[in-house]
Amino acid sequence: MIIPDYQAGQYVRMELPYYNANITSCACAPESRGCWHSIGTTVLRVFEDGGLLLENRHGFVRVAQPDEVYH
Repeated sequence: MIIPDYQAGQYVRMELPYYNANITSCACAPESRGCWHSIGTTVLRVFEDGGLLLENRHGFVRVAQPDEVYH
């Protein structure tokens, strides 16, 4: 598997946590930290080990691995 290179400032989406191909949206909307699976998630930093610091459109941050996101 080839993991693409990500850059700070790039918009990404986290993979949906579902394995059912018919589900195209997530259940994050009611959560207080917003959604990580929709547009508006930005790479803030790319760590030396390839990990990513992400910020969603609600201003919350989290760490993710490159294989958890796509652009």
